[in-house]
Amino acid sequence: MSSSDLSDSISRAIDRKCGSIVSLSILWKKAAATLLESGASEASAVSLIDGLGSARSVEALVAGVSQEGRTVDEFLSGLSSSVDESIYSIDAWLEAFERVLARLVEENRRASPTSILGYVQCTAEFASQTAVHERLPDLIQSMLDEYGFEGEEGCVSGGAE
Repeated sequence: MSSSDLSDSISRAIDRKCGSIVSLSILWKKAAATLLESGASEASAVSLIDGLGSARSVEALVAGVSQEGRTVDEFLSGLSSSVDESIYSIDAWLEAFERVLARLVEENRRASPTSILGYVQCTAEFASQTAVHERLPDLIQSMLDEYGFEGEEGCVSGGAE
């Protein structure tokens, strides 16, 4: 798939993300093509381009959900269910998800998207049941710094599994 095959909405999302930085635009076009080739819908592609900060995160997510035998759309459906049950926005969840991914890369580790989502979900549930009013990505960073990430624990339920 070439960049000329990308839809107008995906191209606009990439333009919003990259502006006039050609090298960054090339990375995001490649990530968008990977999303579409994996079967992601146009809406899912735009959501991830808008919500994630790194094209590498998109590629890691696609690889991870593929290894789980799921699609990006199924993952986002589960994520949306978790977001709907929390006090945080989907953008906050995606940024938090990406913080966990970044920590795993730093530690040369991998984890399934489901286990990462479970970690984010547990943290979001903790925050909603306490007087914690931090941004979810900042809270995730604090939890990672304090407790680390074991990988299989989590509170994932319902559509996120």
